[in-house]
Amino acid sequence: NTDEAYQLATRALGLLPAQTPGARRAMVLDTAAELALRRDDRAKAIELWTQAKRADPESEHYSERLTAAQASAAPL
Repeated sequence: NTDEAYQLATRALGLLPAQTPGARRAMVLDTAAELALRRDDRAKAIELWTQAKRADPESEHYSERLTAAQASAAPL
């Protein structure tokens, strides 16, 4: 159930302690972004991948996913 999984992922974000390392926070943000995309909420997915990229700037994965989501959201 994508909707329930998305709710759980966003709840997990709220439960992460403030001192949670960036890479761990970014992984949860990535999961929530993937689920947002599956729910056809591209704007939320872009917002979450932007946060993931900020949380773990060394990771190429979040930059790639953000770029792909932005490109697919661009008007033709």
